[in-house]
Amino acid sequence: MRGNRPFNNRVFQQNRHVAVIRSNIKTTTEVCPDPAKSFGTADKSVALPLVPKGCVGVWEEPIPPGRYYLNEKAFVTTIIPTRLQTWVYKGGYTARRINLTVSDEGKIQQKEVSEVIAVPKNAADRAINVRVEGWTVPVEMRVVVAVNPANAAKVVASVGGLKQVEDNIITPVIRDILRTIGGHRGRKVLDLVEKRAEIVAEVEKAIVPEGLKAGVTIQEVRMGEPAIPPELLVATLREQLAIQLQATYKKEQDAQRERIKVERERATADQQKELVAAEIRKKAAEFTKEQLRLLGEGEKLKLLEIAKGQEAQALVLGKEAALQLAALEKALEAAKENHRIVKVPTVQVIGGEAGSFEGAAAILGSSNIIQALQGLDKKEAKQ
Repeated sequence: MRGNRPFNNRVFQQNRHVAVIRSNIKTTTEVCPDPAKSFGTADKSVALPLVPKGCVGVWEEPIPPGRYYLNEKAFVTTIIPTRLQTWVYKGGYTARRINLTVSDEGKIQQKEVSEVIAVPKNAADRAINVRVEGWTVPVEMRVVVAVNPANAAKVVASVGGLKQVEDNIITPVIRDILRTIGGHRGRKVLDLVEKRAEIVAEVEKAIVPEGLKAGVTIQEVRMGEPAIPPELLVATLREQLAIQLQATYKKEQDAQRERIKVERERATADQQKELVAAEIRKKAAEFTKEQLRLLGEGEKLKLLEIAKGQEAQALVLGKEAALQLAALEKALEAAKENHRIVKVPTVQVIGGEAGSFEGAAAILGSSNIIQALQGLDKKEAKQ
C-alpha cells in the first residue's frame, strides 16, 4: 500500500480494542458493490454502507490488534474498545433528607439536611429526573455495554463511534424510557424503591433493542438510590422509630426489674448471718413465750389450790383466826429471811383469854412483830 502519500505507523497492541477502517481508495481487484446502490440494500440503521475489505467505504471486517502501516489520508481508523463499558448517570441535583433524633425526654425530633450532589467527571450524564405523582425524583442509573468485534464496523457506520452511541442513542433513549415508565398511570413514588427490580426490567427490555440497532450490546441496567422527597418518608420513619423506642423501653424495664431482683438476692445473701440469728431469736422468743405461759398456768393452779386450802382452813378456824395465822406465817417467813427485823426490848409473860395471841407473845416476847399483829387484831376487833 505504498504510494506517493506519506504513511503513519498505527500500533494496536491491546487485545481489548479493534480498529474499524473507512477506506477512501480501492485496494482490491475484486468487484466492489456500488456505494450508491448499497444504501438501498444495506442495514437501515447505518448511515454508511459496509463493504468488503479493500473497497471504498467502511470495511465490514475490523482489523485486530497489531502493527499496521496506513496512510491516514487514504484510511481513516476508528478505535473501538471491546471491553465492558459502564455509563453512569449520576449527580446534578440537591439531595434532601430528614434526620430523626430522640431527646432525653423520649420525644422524637426531626431536622432537614440538604446536600448538593455534583456530577462526577467520568459520568455519562446527570441523574434522570422522573416525575411521579407530581413529585420530581432524581434517579441515578448505570448501564453496562459491550461491543462485539463483529459489530464494531456497524457502530462506526451508524453513528461514528462509541462516544456517539453514548451521547446520541443510549442517553436520550434511557431518559425517555425511564420517564415514560415513571409516568404510567397508577405509578407511585415509593414504587421506585419497592418495585425497583420491576422498573429496571422494563427499562432493560426497552433499551436493549435500541442498543443493538447501533451495534452495542446492553449487558445490564442498574438503578441507584432514587432521591425520594423526605416528606414522603418521614411518617414511615417516625413510626418505625416509635416502635423501636417502645421495644427498647420495654427491654430497659425488664433489665431494671432483673437488676432489682439480683440486688435483692445479693443483699439477702449479705445479710444471711443476721437473718439466721434473727430466726433463731424468733424461735427462742416463741419458746420463752410458751415456757412463761406454762409457768403462768402452773402458778394459777397453785394459787387456786392455795385458795382452796385457805378456804377450808377458814371453815375450821374461822375467818379471823385464819387471817391472823396467815399473817403470822408471812411474818415468820420474813423473820426467817431477815432476823434483824425482830426486835425484843423486854421479855414478858402474861396470861390472857384463850384463843388470843398472848401465848405466842409469851414465847416471842414483846417483839415488834407481835406488837404489829396485836395491833392488827385490835383493829379487826373494832371493825
